[in-house]
Amino acid sequence: MEFREARSLAVLAKTESLAKTAKIVNLTPAAVHKQLKNLESELGVTLYEKTGRSIHLTQAAKVLLPHLEEFLSTYDAINAAVTDWKGLRSGFIRIGVNPAASTVLLPSLLRKYRELWPKVTVMLDVDTGVNLSNRVGNRSLDLALGIWDDAGRTPVVSRMTWQYPIVPVASPELRIECKQIRELSSYTQVRLPQGILATWVDTYLKSHKFRAGEVLVVNNSHTMNAMICAGLGFGFMPKWAVDSELQTGKLQVLPCKERLLLGTVDLVSVKYGHLSPAVQAFIDLARGFSWPHLQLLP
Repeated sequence: MEFREARSLAVLAKTESLAKTAKIVNLTPAAVHKQLKNLESELGVTLYEKTGRSIHLTQAAKVLLPHLEEFLSTYDAINAAVTDWKGLRSGFIRIGVNPAASTVLLPSLLRKYRELWPKVTVMLDVDTGVNLSNRVGNRSLDLALGIWDDAGRTPVVSRMTWQYPIVPVASPELRIECKQIRELSSYTQVRLPQGILATWVDTYLKSHKFRAGEVLVVNNSHTMNAMICAGLGFGFMPKWAVDSELQTGKLQVLPCKERLLLGTVDLVSVKYGHLSPAVQAFIDLARGFSWPHLQLLP
């Protein structure tokens, strides 16, 4: 049984006329007649009888009618759900994010997304880069935003990349005076123990003949920020991650003359496969979004 055949029989039950039914379903009377005869042949019963100028359903058709109406109602509900999904009046999106990006970058982007598509359910998960990459790859997450290395992006593809400066910062109260990176060797360095950001910083410092003296190792960027603000040493931080502290004077960028260290933050998804309208809308919004100190790369 096809949807069009079921619809024609349900309409015929109300109009009792092939001509009126044909007009409603946008077919010719002959086409409606053929549909109903095909349906009769499939079911093995007579569905309607002609009495004078009127057409009446048989008892067999009347038995089928409630089931046909339920079928048509379900079909309409399916179409409505798909239409809502396509128009972002419903749906969901699962986003993973690195800890630093979760508190600095994602909130403003997510607020705008919710303003535009309030009916889309957003689910967030904060985790490390490698875990997020694997979960995007196995499709338990749709997208992930954060700092990655190439090894951590194996099962995914970058939809867009932003570049930003990673700057040496310290509390003004510490009164660090330096013109070159190597002069920072006499001060306490606050740093992360491992990860792509720590690797970038270590490589950069080594290239500028920095030799670490006293080191304060912390396990996450939030603690690192707090320790530096407290005057316990200097550290290299993404400028976007300390923008608020720089504006309020809690931190200052140390005036070293060397070329700035640059890092990247990526929005990643699966390499292959269809992206839902909700996911594609998030990607499109992110592409046009503006964050302080981040530049979208071509």
